[in-house]
Amino acid sequence: MKQTSRSLLSSLVLSLTVKSKNFLLLEKLYDKHDQPTNAELLHLLMNLLQLFQQSYIVLDALDECDDYYQLFVQVVKVIHDWKLPHFHLLVSSRREQHIIISMGECNPAEIYLSVELVDRDVISYICSVVREDHRLKRWSKTVQQDIKNALISGANGMYV
Repeated sequence: MKQTSRSLLSSLVLSLTVKSKNFLLLEKLYDKHDQPTNAELLHLLMNLLQLFQQSYIVLDALDECDDYYQLFVQVVKVIHDWKLPHFHLLVSSRREQHIIISMGECNPAEIYLSVELVDRDVISYICSVVREDHRLKRWSKTVQQDIKNALISGANGMYV
């Protein structure tokens, strides 16, 4: 699924609402109208985050977002600017120049993953899926190995 700022906010609000078991805030928002604005969702997100002693949000593959800049400006930067002491945000992405420049505004701590580590992780994941997936067990070991080889050679440090 392609990520947009709207879908990200909706997903975060829903996840935190369920985790907090506090549905009242969400109900109040939707009682006003059926389509809350991004600003209203952000406000609700901030209120929900304050219900937790510690909270962590992981945004994976920011580089795969349809409109990265919109998502960055309307969500990531806004959340970062709240500077909530109990809130932690981890954003992952390939090192693309436009992302490096935008994220620089947030003074991020960067973690570089070596290609070898990522490749080993991807290989391990592919092997476990081929070994455990009931749909693939019906194939011979040779075909399973061919599947693993094709996926591994085409992964280039990424998997879907």
